[in-house]
Amino acid sequence: ETALKAPPRSDEKTRLVGALVDTFFSSVRSSNEFVDLDEGLSIMSRHAATLGYDAVILFLDELILWLASRAADVQFVNREGPKLAKLVEAEKSDRPVPLISFVARQRDLKELIGDNVTGAEYLSFSDALDWWEARFSTIKLKDTNLPAIAEKRVLRPKSETARSLIDDAFEETARIREEVMNVLLTRQSDRAMFRKIYPFSPAFMDTLVAMSFLLQRERTALKVMLQILIEQKDTMELGEIIPVGDLFDAVSEGDEAVSEEIRRNFDHAKKLYGEKFKAILESEHQLTFDDLKKLAPNDPNALALRNDDRLIKTLLLAALAPNVAALKDVTAARLAALNHGTIKSPVPGHESRIVLTKCKNWAAKVGQIKIGDEPTNPTVSIQLSGVDTEGIIEQARSFDNRGNRIRKIRKLIFQEFGIEDKDGLFLEYVFYWRGTKRVCHIKFDNVRELPLDSLRGNSDNWLIIIDRPFDDPGFGPKDDTAKLNDFMDEFPEGARTMAIIPSFLSGQAQKELGKLVIIDEVLRGENFSAFTGHLTPADRQSAKSLLENQQRQLTQQMIRYLENAYGISTTHADALDSSHTIENSEHFHVLSPDFDMLPPVGANLEKALHHLLDQVMVKQFPEHPVFDDDINLGPATLKKVFAEIESATQAPEGRLAVETAKRKDLRRIAMPLKLGYMGDTHFLLEHVWKDHFSKKEAEHGDPITVGGLRKWMDEPRAMGLPKPLQNLIIMAFAAQTNRSFYRSNIPVTPDMASLE
Repeated sequence: ETALKAPPRSDEKTRLVGALVDTFFSSVRSSNEFVDLDEGLSIMSRHAATLGYDAVILFLDELILWLASRAADVQFVNREGPKLAKLVEAEKSDRPVPLISFVARQRDLKELIGDNVTGAEYLSFSDALDWWEARFSTIKLKDTNLPAIAEKRVLRPKSETARSLIDDAFEETARIREEVMNVLLTRQSDRAMFRKIYPFSPAFMDTLVAMSFLLQRERTALKVMLQILIEQKDTMELGEIIPVGDLFDAVSEGDEAVSEEIRRNFDHAKKLYGEKFKAILESEHQLTFDDLKKLAPNDPNALALRNDDRLIKTLLLAALAPNVAALKDVTAARLAALNHGTIKSPVPGHESRIVLTKCKNWAAKVGQIKIGDEPTNPTVSIQLSGVDTEGIIEQARSFDNRGNRIRKIRKLIFQEFGIEDKDGLFLEYVFYWRGTKRVCHIKFDNVRELPLDSLRGNSDNWLIIIDRPFDDPGFGPKDDTAKLNDFMDEFPEGARTMAIIPSFLSGQAQKELGKLVIIDEVLRGENFSAFTGHLTPADRQSAKSLLENQQRQLTQQMIRYLENAYGISTTHADALDSSHTIENSEHFHVLSPDFDMLPPVGANLEKALHHLLDQVMVKQFPEHPVFDDDINLGPATLKKVFAEIESATQAPEGRLAVETAKRKDLRRIAMPLKLGYMGDTHFLLEHVWKDHFSKKEAEHGDPITVGGLRKWMDEPRAMGLPKPLQNLIIMAFAAQTNRSFYRSNIPVTPDMASLE
């Protein structure tokens, strides 16, 4: 009677059978006189016949699961497996009514036996399985049958009015972007199937089927779906899609995995979530999961925590079931799509950027998260491992000190600039400005501690001083700015010096910097072997992979933090110390009167530096011509240009027909230098420099020298041309005037070698 009221769970079935044996068959238990399966089935058949039944139908839902749970024990399977045939073929013809058996085969035993059986034994075992299976007819239920079953068993509308409302909600939801819909549909499904299982998605169903396959499920897929609907009945609104991440809790509670390897993976996943991800999420949102029960379902803080939790759990599901098409090669965009509706972006379609930022932040804290190298939409995955990398890091805590942190910041900044970090007070930085090669000097130091005189460079090149994003307690960026003001008071004429003053990193950001310093040292040389000697070779390799991944993510994280500290970006404002943050206009200082710097425009530190250098170079050389960025100003090109200019000086009215191949260089070099105009086919010589130099000669009255011409090029406003371009102008003037020039009584003629 109890069994008829509700389908009992397997443990209830066990207790029920035990009670029957204790009450009605105690003699059998005491004497251990069980009949064999063949005889028992005959007894059941005869008993059913005496009761007037025409057949006995057996629904054996977990028989194959029972065999699968012992698949590694070949003797057990060989002993118990052949008994399956007794359901069909009796040794005696004393079954007056037929026994009709429906045996659920959730998985093929040959797949589960794996590496436990090899060679001839495997072939023998396989033949035996084939023989058992041949005794039964097969009714194949595909995964695609599940939507139809779920539609009738779980998702049937309460009324026609309800059906109409659900149809309208689905049509509205189905208007999502095509790339999102494609992820949710998977390759095997269409919109009609999606409607059958709505608010679940085909991607959700594929994952559910895979999870059911991996676990010894006492709950069917239908019951899991029902459980999720019941749990969300007070929070879910019509029109929403159930995120794939919601499946993790439902499949990770209380079910035994089909193999030891899968069980370990599930244990690693649950441990990783419980010990690391859960604490990180609670810390980020300043809210515990226990607090969620006290908040309203639509509370913004509660929603934010739940939605981030779904992203993490989706990645864990992908790690557990990597062969599921929907979870294969998960990218930030796919992760957002699988949990559609949980991530909100002010700009539609930018949800993946938000997800990627979150994943990068988590990856910097947990080495098990791996971010791919793709620049725009990288893959995101979790490596399930039982290795405790935090313990390794803790052993090497002594590496984290102030000096190592300063060296790491310096190294990161110089790497971003493309500078080799060498010992020395100044490092030379070569850059190209308006097509010409330039040099400046870079110094990484604490401005507050520098002597005033050291704020001036020791050459005609610019000096860039980059301050540190932290200082001793009691000091802040304002103290560095005060030192710059002291310099201007002492040296009002100024200097060719630019100082970059950062906001300070927050305590958490500095803590992450310390962890990066430790990981760097652990992975350096023989240190890794010393700190991982207690691990097995396999675990040591796993630990190295995890630490290298965390090192890579922390490095990228610190670069993003530095971009915020130095005023290049505002995407990680929380990485800054609010009590030591300065405005954008306060980051960049030129130690020169009447010079206002504009905040740099650039996607990274190097491009921002180039924009800053462009500002000071324009101020220093306002008349410098603007060349194309990809221009070639090498000696060979300049010689070709001069040859055409020289020919033009001999042509009537300075008008020269130019070959097609030479026109581009004349247009890109001679025209910006005001040496002539390159039309469609002809070059026309100009007299800008001839007139300018002749005027200066008349003003000064002294013989013209090369040194004088170089000086006059920067009058009235500086051009700042490098010598090869100055030489080209001088030689063009010489060709136009047929003159030689003297410097220190040595004649300098307009020959080709002077371009070198």
